[in-house]
Amino acid sequence: MARFLALLLLVVAGMAHADTPSPALAARAQSVLALLRDAKADETAFAPAFLAQVPAAQVEGIAKELRTANGPVIGLTRLDPESALQGVATIDYANATVTVRLAIEAPEPHRLIGLLITGVARRGDSFDAVIGDLKKLPGTAALIVAKLGEDKPVPFAALNPDTPLATGSVFKLFVLAEVARAVEVKERKWSDVVPLGPPSLPSGVTQSWPKELPVTLATLATQMISISDNTATDTLVAALGRPKVDAMRASVGTTPGSLPLLTTLDAFALKMPARDALRKRWIAGGLSERRQVLNELEPVAGEIDAAALAGPPLHIDTVEWPATMTEIARVLDRLRRSSDATALGILGVNPSLSPTERARFDAVGYKGGSETGVIAISWLLKTRSGDWYAVAGAWNDPANAVDGTAFSALMARTVALVGK
Repeated sequence: MARFLALLLLVVAGMAHADTPSPALAARAQSVLALLRDAKADETAFAPAFLAQVPAAQVEGIAKELRTANGPVIGLTRLDPESALQGVATIDYANATVTVRLAIEAPEPHRLIGLLITGVARRGDSFDAVIGDLKKLPGTAALIVAKLGEDKPVPFAALNPDTPLATGSVFKLFVLAEVARAVEVKERKWSDVVPLGPPSLPSGVTQSWPKELPVTLATLATQMISISDNTATDTLVAALGRPKVDAMRASVGTTPGSLPLLTTLDAFALKMPARDALRKRWIAGGLSERRQVLNELEPVAGEIDAAALAGPPLHIDTVEWPATMTEIARVLDRLRRSSDATALGILGVNPSLSPTERARFDAVGYKGGSETGVIAISWLLKTRSGDWYAVAGAWNDPANAVDGTAFSALMARTVALVGK
């Protein structure tokens, strides 16, 4: 499904670290401060390409939400540069500290090309307060924060942890876990080369790569987790064998409707009106009937109406990747226990935390997922003291689009409380 996007679009690659902010970066940080303080976007401060993706009204809406949730802006307390053109600003609100990553153009007037809210740490926050806010969301939300040890995950903060919810691309953790298992028992090597499979729809980039390009399992897995590449995911499922991926999925829990595990292209195709008859059989069928439906499906990316997928929630309670947050914690724990460090390294490529928050942990793994009406976020965290935690949350609303801004802020608050 569509890759999980945080609050605003970030469209700049990482660059070398700088010791002090450049004058241009410092000036634009003041522009961001004014935006967040007044909830009024100065459109001349943003590059046209940015505003084409994130209109000024949306930027102002997010600023208003932050002010409503956290009180008035007090000021910019620090600016940590990552280069002359990119850095992380820490902004104090009356009731919270907010971190914002910003990126600017190299040419004058150095307009903003990237802006991302990466953390919201409320003063006096608690897991109970987060759960209370989750309960206020329309639809159904779930959360688990579990400590990982020698035995099964032990939750110490939870809301509906055993309620099955659609999880979007978080299902890709099960695919990664099967690659890791196959490597551990020497059925596979990360260096094994397979031909790239038929293209799915984005998110990702490999759908545009040459047909049947030879690619290693390690490359496919890294694309699958770090940028939620759908074509890479489907290629891995085919290379590993769906029965083995299904067995991995079943090993951590048997949520009804979770098997057989759909590829991304399967899911897109089954949601289309032209596949109504097959979809009805899928919904009503048992495991064997569902496997037969997939044998008959023969999906092709060119037949998928991407606009329909971007519209109102579409069969999220019947054609998706349902899981409980307990199951997500279990698969994260399984990946933690892998004797091969590669899987953990892949999980850490995109930690989806601010640099300040990332620095609190010795290791971070992340996977998120979303489609209209669905958002799910998960982290595997190791504290500096050596304790491991799983954090997983999801929010479904079959009737309306969910607010990714609100949910990502709640999950950021959750991570901010782990290990404290």
